[in-house]
Amino acid sequence: MQRSLQDWQRIPLNSDRLLFRGDGALNENYGRDTFLSLLEDEGVTHIFGNPGTTELAIMHALNDHPDLTYVLGLQEAVVVAMADGYARASGKLTACNVHVAPGLGN
Repeated sequence: MQRSLQDWQRIPLNSDRLLFRGDGALNENYGRDTFLSLLEDEGVTHIFGNPGTTELAIMHALNDHPDLTYVLGLQEAVVVAMADGYARASGKLTACNVHVAPGLGN
C-alpha cells in the first residue's frame, strides 16, 4: 500500500514523538524507546556513556529497558575506549553515548 504525504501528521520540532496516521489509526512511538529496543534486538547489553542534557530522554527510557546496563564514564574519550575494550573482549556489539558536540569532537 502506497502512502501519500497526507498520511503523515506534522508535529512540533521539540517533540520526541513520531506519529503516523494510516487507515484511520494513530500509532504513537517514541524515538528513545525505538532506539533502545533496536539495541536490544541487535544483542547490545551495555551502553557506555557520558550523557548531557540532550540525552535525558534516553536516560529516562532506560528504566523501561532493564536488560540494558548503562556504564557511566567521566570523559568522552574514556567512554569510547571502554566501549571498544568491552566489544573486543566480549565479542559483542556495544553502544556508546556521548554529548552531541564536545563528545563527538573527542
